[in-house]
Amino acid sequence: MLDKKLFPIILGESLEAYDFFLYGLLSVFIAKTFFPQHSAELILTYSFTLFSVAYVARPIGSVI
Repeated sequence: MLDKKLFPIILGESLEAYDFFLYGLLSVFIAKTFFPQHSAELILTYSFTLFSVAYVARPIGSVI
C-alpha cells in the first residue's frame, strides 16, 4: 500500500512536468504572441530563455 503522502507528491510532480511539456510544445505560439516581432529566431530564443528561467526558479522557490 502506498503511503498517503506519496500520492500528492506524484500528482504535483506530474502536473509540473505537464506544465513544462505544454510550455515547450506551445513555445512557438507563445513567442509570437508575447514577444516583439524582431525575427523568428530571436523571439523563440526569448521564449526558451523564459522557459529555462522558470525551470531553474521553481526548485529555488520551493526551497525558500
